[in-house]
Amino acid sequence: MRDHLLSLQRWRPTALTSWRTPDALEVPGVPVREARERALAARVRSRLPERVAGSLEDRQERQLRSALRALRPDVLHAHFGTDAAVVGPVAAELGIPLVVTWHGYDATLHDEALASSTSGRLLLERRAQLLASAAGTIAVSGFIAAELARKGADPGAIDVIACGVDTERVVWTPPPATGGLLFVGRLVEKKGLADLLDALAGLASPPPLTVVGDGPLRERLEQRARDQRVDARFLGTRTSDEVRAAMREAQAVVIPSRRAANGDCEGLPVVSLEAAASGRPVIAYAHSGLVESVLDGTTGLLAPEGDVAALAAAVEEVGADADLRAAFGLAAREHAVRSFDIRVTTARIEQVYDRARAAGAS
Repeated sequence: MRDHLLSLQRWRPTALTSWRTPDALEVPGVPVREARERALAARVRSRLPERVAGSLEDRQERQLRSALRALRPDVLHAHFGTDAAVVGPVAAELGIPLVVTWHGYDATLHDEALASSTSGRLLLERRAQLLASAAGTIAVSGFIAAELARKGADPGAIDVIACGVDTERVVWTPPPATGGLLFVGRLVEKKGLADLLDALAGLASPPPLTVVGDGPLRERLEQRARDQRVDARFLGTRTSDEVRAAMREAQAVVIPSRRAANGDCEGLPVVSLEAAASGRPVIAYAHSGLVESVLDGTTGLLAPEGDVAALAAAVEEVGADADLRAAFGLAAREHAVRSFDIRVTTARIEQVYDRARAAGAS
């Protein structure tokens, strides 16, 4: 989302958020507005019972309404269906065309899993209306578009536009002779790191693995690696520059993402685009948008989702053949530049904005 804001050419963006975190990503040159009540009003309201002060949902809508009236945007772009569910009624009330990007879990979680959270219940309540009335519906992959269609969206009204990667900033280098494998991602079920550890444990001479990322499963996965005698370094969260440096040192990037028990899926992992732009082969499961970012047998290898033995075989094949790694790396870079450069994807998003504004004015 940061790169999207910074890459717009014809449209002038303002970011609207409910809160900022101390380590928030910077978006230089882009105004960031917070949809919050003034401090005094918030203090007064916080001391009132909810039946008088209104529900959290009511307060969010009131704050958004005030902020949007002040901003008067031509188009409102909500990232994630859960956020669109919050802002949708306000946009409709103020006559602001709404564009929604669906990224992954918001389109794939089972309904019972959505119903377990406040934001999920609101999305369930308003999803049909969002899919029917949004001025623009963007899915980050064909897989997500198909999920939305199964939930009632008109397939012809969905634009499939990946998040994109700045291929001019990502430096291409040939895969090194040594360096092992790299995994980048949050340590949660759908990222599939447990499968990768199992795959490596089954190899006679497994390559070393560097793990970048953190999450609730970290302690369990570190113990699993120790129990299986897998040479895995867990580095925790790292900056974008540090991730790119780790890619330069790796022979290949492995993305064993799979559907979680609650239905959670990837949309299209941006790490697969960054790896391709870096000239790194990707070894992955044939899951979600990975079948679009990884050309099986051309830019990397795809194993059937959940097939640990096939994943291990792919790791072994790529690790044993330097010429194959080099060929995959070159083709991956070309694929990233041609299909996923941020300037290409952002230009397509701006076309969605153009249509949304025109429809709103008619």
